[in-house]
This record gives sequence, structure tokens and C-alpha cells, in this order.
Amino acid sequence: MKIARIHYAVLGTLTVIWLGVILPHIKQTLFLEPIAFPRQSINHLESNILITISFLLIFYSFLLGKKLLINSSNNSIQREFSSKPNKKKLALAFIISLSILAPFVDAYIYQQQNQNITLTILDLFSNFYHYVTNDASNIDNNLDEGSSTNFNAQKNGPDSISDEIIEEYIIAEDFEDYVDISNSNVDGSQDIGTHSNFNAQQSGPDSTLDILTEQNTVSNTHSLDATGGYILVGDGTTDWGSTSGTISFWVQWDTVANRPWGQHENMETRISGTNLVVDWGAAGSLTSTTSFTAGNWYFIAITWNEATDTLSMYVGDPSTSPILDAQNTVWTGAVSTVGVTQNNFMAAKSGVNPLDGHGDDLRYYDTDRSLAEAQSDYNTELTGSETGLRSYFKLNNDFDDIGPDNNDGSGVGSYAFSTDTPFGGGGPTETIRVDVWYNSAWNNVFTDLSDGWNNVTVVSYLDSSTFTIRFKGGTETSDTTQDSWKIDASLLHLWG
Repeated sequence: MKIARIHYAVLGTLTVIWLGVILPHIKQTLFLEPIAFPRQSINHLESNILITISFLLIFYSFLLGKKLLINSSNNSIQREFSSKPNKKKLALAFIISLSILAPFVDAYIYQQQNQNITLTILDLFSNFYHYVTNDASNIDNNLDEGSSTNFNAQKNGPDSISDEIIEEYIIAEDFEDYVDISNSNVDGSQDIGTHSNFNAQQSGPDSTLDILTEQNTVSNTHSLDATGGYILVGDGTTDWGSTSGTISFWVQWDTVANRPWGQHENMETRISGTNLVVDWGAAGSLTSTTSFTAGNWYFIAITWNEATDTLSMYVGDPSTSPILDAQNTVWTGAVSTVGVTQNNFMAAKSGVNPLDGHGDDLRYYDTDRSLAEAQSDYNTELTGSETGLRSYFKLNNDFDDIGPDNNDGSGVGSYAFSTDTPFGGGGPTETIRVDVWYNSAWNNVFTDLSDGWNNVTVVSYLDSSTFTIRFKGGTETSDTTQDSWKIDASLLHLWG
């Protein structure tokens, strides 16, 4: 009897410890307390205690059962259990059953805990899914309105990662895209004006400010005047032989001869007679229809695409936008594999045949630009960050490459920088006047406009709802040379 009491005491103690650990975690499952979130989880120590006690219950019950079987004889166990049950027998049966079921109960509780927590999280956050994410969509479902600080842990429960949602102050839809981070500017003209910082589009008063800087018309001030000299692009080994690309420049021949640009005998431009020949992958790939004359500025662009077998030449001048001058749609050459002998402007490979004349605004793109793209900026200085642009030499008193490749060049031979430019610069030599219509006559307010902003008061002419101005050349009689000017904006500022 004493030994039996010891067995019961050991088994009872283990069972009490086991129940003490597991009951706090199953009260919600047994509906002994309301379901709350997050549910209490079983920590590492409790898990080890449960596993150890379950193992001891099974092992101890096994040893006890084995002892009972060995000590039994003549079906004594069967007779014992066939007799009237007593409290000890029932307790022993309960403990043995509990020890066998313990691991299965443990597994079920773990599964229920994880499943319930997962379902609770999904239920709580299902209505908010994708309302605020790490991409551009925002709480009001409008693009670029509102911002998130940190939302790497989407749909998670409480943790150390939180997200602060800031809805921008929206004034009205009429303000959309009035000022943004693209190239549109305050006066609506392309590439005129710059922005400092405008990452918060359509915003009301906040800490992000945008400084609008209206530029002068153009800033092309100089060109390269070469008399046997030329530009070495980079260190001379710069390879512009991409599978598709565009090389463009302005050139003025003092004598129509020699080679404006080249880096290899099968990747260069050269004059033959008065026409420009393009050797692209092979000699004589394309010949211009334009017959070039001395003393005039020309815009020339060579575009190619090895995938579409297309080679084109665009030609324009200061008063005429570029046109498609020549094209080969069955071009079978390639320049992506020819390599570099030496990359030069105002001369060809290794300084061969330098020309006598002026060069300006040398550009290289690794894309084949369309005619419309060339027309949009052929007479406008770039910023250096335009799509596809790799190298860009303004040639305004230096050989800097402001493109992303940054292949700064150097001058070789006899050259100088001149104020004679194909666009911008000092503009035409003829003066340009500004007149206002008042009392049935034109009244002059500017005798000659200068580059940049020109300001004058016109308050004495504002006596009606109509205000009319005109721009007029200073020389109109017997004027045989046509001049043109670029006027960016005309503003009338009124004070109340």
C-alpha cells in the first residue's frame, strides 16, 4: 500500500504541474474567459516543461503497467479490474489515460493557438489591405497624394515596425500638374525654367518648397573656331559605337572640305564634293542630298539602329528645322563592333583631315532619336540629363562633357573659341523694338531688347481693357537679310 501511495503521489504531482502550465493557455479555447488579441503564447520554457512532463507520464505509466503485469498471476489483474471499482483504481485509470493523451492534447493546443492568432490577424487587417502600401497608392486612392514613412511589415500585428500615414493637404484638382517634377515649367514652354525640389506634388502648405527659376532664352555663348585643330573626345578611346544611337552637331565650313567627326574609318563623316558622306560599318553607307556651302551653320544628326537595319541623316539650319535628308532602310552595316582608332570632332580618326570652320553642341545618344525628337531641341542647350544622352559638349569656352559619361575632352592643334554661334548667344546684329498701341498709334517702349529679362513700366498706356504690343526689327526698309529672335515670355504685371 505504501508503494502504491508513492506511485499515486508521483503521478499526481506530475499531472498537477502539467495542468498548471497548460490551463492558462486553454482558458480561451475552453471559453473560460473572453477571446482577446493577441492571445497569450507558450514560451520556450513552458514548452520544454510540457514536453518533459508528458514524456515522464508516459514513461512512468509504462513502468507501472509493466510491474503490474509481472506481479499478476492467474488473471489477477483481470479479476482485480472486474471487481467493484474503487477510487484508487479510477484515479490510476484517469492518470494513465491522461498521460497517453497528453502529447496529443499538446499538439492540438499548439495548432489551435497558431490558427486562432493567424485568423484574428487576417480578420483585423482584411479591410485595410492595400489601403496603405509601400508603393505609390495612398489612403485616398489618388496618385502621388500622401506618403508613408515605413511599411515594410504589411498586414502584421503589433510589433516594433510602425507606419505613419500622412495625407497631403489637397487644395483642388485644378492645381494638378501646374507645377511638377517634369520638364513643364511656369510659362508652359519646353525646357525653359528649372525646379529646385518638388517631390510632394499637389501639396498645400508644408515643409517642401519649390523654387521656380525662369531662365533667359538660351545660353549658347561660344563655338569652337578650328583652323586645323580639333577636339579629342575623352582620352581618344571613347567608343560611341552602340547598336543604336544618334550623333549630332552644328558645323560651319569656312571651306567645304574634310571630315567633321570620326572615330574609325568605318564610323566617320566626310565631305565629298559639297555633300556629306557617312561611312557607317562600311564606306559610303549614306550620302546627303544637301549641298553644303561655306559660311553657313548646319545642324547634322546621324541616327542608326542595327536591329532594324536603318541609317538616317537629319539636316537643318538656324532658320529651318531639321528634315530627313537621307535614309537607308536596308542598311546591313554595324558600328557596335568596329572599335575606336581615335574619337575626334572637327577631324576624323587620328586627327585625319581636320576642317577649317566652326563646330558647336556635339551630342551622343545611345538611342536612335526620331526626327520629331531632334526638331524639339536641336537649337536649345540641354541640361545633360535627357533620356538616352551619354555625352554632351556645349563648347562654351571649354571641352567639358556634361553628359553622364563625363568624357571631358581636350583641344588639339590650332583653335580658339568664338562668339559666332548657330543659336542663342548674342543673337542677330539687327535691333528688335517693342511698341504698344495707344491713342491710335504705335508708341515705342524698347528700342532694342537684350538677352534676359527686359522691364519697363506701361501704366500710362493702361486706360482700357485691351493692351496691344508688337515686336519689330530695327531695320525694315531695304532689309535683305532675314533675322530671327527667340522670345520666351511677355508678362504684364498689375498691382491692385
